[in-house]
Amino acid sequence: MSGDPKGGPSPRWAGTRRDRTRRAEEVVGRPRSLEKPRRPRGPKVVVLALVAVLALTIVAVVITWSRLSDLSLQWAAVSAIATLGTLLLAVIAGTVAAIAYSQSVRRPYLVAEVYSRQTDGLRVKEPALNLALASQTTAPTGHALPAGARMLISKDVSIVLTNTGSASARNIRLRLGLWGILWFPEAPFPDGWAKRSTDPSPFGATTQLVWEGGADYSIHADGDTRIWDFRLGAAYLNPNDPNSPTLTLQVVADSCPERMMKVAIVVGDAR
Repeated sequence: MSGDPKGGPSPRWAGTRRDRTRRAEEVVGRPRSLEKPRRPRGPKVVVLALVAVLALTIVAVVITWSRLSDLSLQWAAVSAIATLGTLLLAVIAGTVAAIAYSQSVRRPYLVAEVYSRQTDGLRVKEPALNLALASQTTAPTGHALPAGARMLISKDVSIVLTNTGSASARNIRLRLGLWGILWFPEAPFPDGWAKRSTDPSPFGATTQLVWEGGADYSIHADGDTRIWDFRLGAAYLNPNDPNSPTLTLQVVADSCPERMMKVAIVVGDAR
């Protein structure tokens, strides 16, 4: 299982039903959508607004006091200016509270999907992952197979992770697993992916690959995507596994509900 060479052409899409416009279509090795989080500018704007209101209030008081000669008019003008300044401060405070509430309810929402990748680079979204049995079965180097195991023909797929929420997603962890299948992927893996667990059976098949983005990276909101290209190879249909052949994608991130996506694997006739 290996990724495409770095720096390849932008992929073309087909079969998607998304209403949101994708901001970027990336290939492995060029994760433009993964950027360091930007520092918020909200606090600075609030402080500047408060200072501006205070300064304008003082200037208005000074000018009004100097231009009026009657003491009662001076104090009346100062009172009116102070009332106006207080009103402006209340408006700013209300705006800050509304913005803070809006920020507090914003959440990322990550959706992981599997696309079949055609020979011409076209990515196609399918309801199930179709794999075919090979005409002959050969065991992977350094591993034995159970009796009755059947080799599957390699297939190019893409894992697409999209943030459809209203806030950037950080500290992302994505797990890819195969069930009902003995899987012996070989490095190099797509950028950032690594083996994290193995089947406890004596055959030593891999059950999961994991990708972790860490705290320094984010997938931005409103349809930003991250794409990895895989070659799903060295996989065997396991006759002793009670699980139906399934590919799972489990994703979790800060402030994002954990989600598990399951893609059925349909095994076709031998070629």
